[in-house]
Amino acid sequence: MFKHWKEILEAQQRFALAPSTYYAPQVDIYKGVPVVLDSDCLAAKFGVVDSIACCALVFYRVFDFNGQRTVPKIVVNNAFASLDADLKKAFFEHEIAHLELHSDLQVGFSIAKIEDIIFGKGSYLQKEYEADYHAFKQVGISMIKALETFLASDLNWQSKRLIKHRIKRLQQLA
Repeated sequence: MFKHWKEILEAQQRFALAPSTYYAPQVDIYKGVPVVLDSDCLAAKFGVVDSIACCALVFYRVFDFNGQRTVPKIVVNNAFASLDADLKKAFFEHEIAHLELHSDLQVGFSIAKIEDIIFGKGSYLQKEYEADYHAFKQVGISMIKALETFLASDLNWQSKRLIKHRIKRLQQLA
């Protein structure tokens, strides 16, 4: 079912032993949100291997003298570093939109269901459409180009179908 299943399984095992997001090196900061390099996190949580450029918004718990709080990070992988600056900005804006619009993502992340994949209508894609539109308002056509770049990578058929729905929706709005 999954492409790259062995790489993903190995990353999940490493991530379970030591959740690297806590210790991942910070490579940037975007609109006040730390950007960290953590390929294992993206593979373990989202099933995206290091050869596919990816970023995602991840929340982690911090314990300090004030108790427990949740802190967002934008997690990227090594392939993401090779993207052009305008594509990176588009992806970052998409993740910032999730932070601003979807506070429920702090509890967990949405999973695409059959209505998302087949029909392009569902709660998962609705959140993606909203974040895409927010990013599109910030960076314009670069958001569509960013999704097309992601679509051209070695994704599974379900992910490709979801990306196609998102591109189609943005093109209708453009």
